Amino acid sequence: PTRDSSSASVMGGLEFDPNGAVRGFVKVGYKHLSPGRDSVDSSGRLYEGFSGMIADASVSARLLGRGEIRAGYQRNTGFSILGNNLFYVDDVRAITYEHYFNSRISVGAGRRIENVELPVRINEEIRRDLLTTDTVAVRYRLGPSLRVGLAIGRWGRDSTFDDEDAHRGTIATLLEYTP
Repeated sequence: PTRDSSSASVMGGLEFDPNGAVRGFVKVGYKHLSPGRDSVDSSGRLYEGFSGMIADASVSARLLGRGEIRAGYQRNTGFSILGNNLFYVDDVRAITYEHYFNSRISVGAGRRIENVELPVRINEEIRRDLLTTDTVAVRYRLGPSLRVGLAIGRWGRDSTFDDEDAHRGTIATLLEYTP
């Protein structure tokens, strides 16, 4: 079986002033993904396509002079090789608060929730995964555009396929460059 496909999408949105009280962007659109004429699954059926809303947003605002709250949202499709699924739908929401103690040191905490859905049944069941990441990070600014840090977190996956459920702690070193 082949997995050729084509997609077309259109998005519109707005971008906030980078020096304003609210910064970032919000884009919303429509995507149509269709399988190629010869794209058939292992049963000889044409793969299922997708038509629907897509979005990409990232917005932040200063709070109380020393804090910054950031929120993000993304919805799109991704390529899949699992079962007879040509794609999956990915829906991500995130929120983070970062507090600056001075011009060099900050501490942040955030949560990211990702819903992944495969539209075609696998063994008579639709697969849906809920991925959750909670993170606390400490950052140190080395210069005007360079920060280093350490992040500690907890990652988890709750799936409709119970054998795929997983949870683990995470530790990451950070190197962040902002042009």
